[in-house]
Amino acid sequence: MNTQILKMIEPTVEMEQPFWDFCSAFDSPKDIDGIGMMRHAADEGFAKAVELSLLSRTQSNVKPGWVAQTTFWLFNDQNQMLGTIDLRHELNELLFNWGGHVGYAVHPDHRHKGYATFMLNHVLEYARSRSMDRLMISCQEGNIASEKLILNAGGIYENSFFVDEYNKDVRRHWITL
Repeated sequence: MNTQILKMIEPTVEMEQPFWDFCSAFDSPKDIDGIGMMRHAADEGFAKAVELSLLSRTQSNVKPGWVAQTTFWLFNDQNQMLGTIDLRHELNELLFNWGGHVGYAVHPDHRHKGYATFMLNHVLEYARSRSMDRLMISCQEGNIASEKLILNAGGIYENSFFVDEYNKDVRRHWITL
């Protein structure tokens, strides 16, 4: 990371254009890890997705079978969205077997610059403030950058398994807060 000023914010309607600029680097918002309820922006409209994202911070506002989550966006001082990270407040069976507590994505043009570490450190502090005591974070087998991020944040490898539904090998780690 250079000397630019970085900020972590929750989704807001004022950041619509930077959000779509970020999404344009991916196939679809639905394919971006860590984007939370914003994955519905293309279908529901941006403002509605922001509303859903903010409401989803509370368990009583989420659909049955879903968990409360908080999404943060990383911006630089040029108002560019560099990344997104999502903290799921608890695990259900699907998240225990696939997604974990944390999902994230960094814009392809901004990878390998420390931004994922910056975002994860922010989310670890936020999780501590919520009195969470440990987080499960998984990554796909062979995703060396993600595994290094997890291990450097104190992640302890637990096991590997195959997820039939996604046809992927996954590595599960735990970070004690």
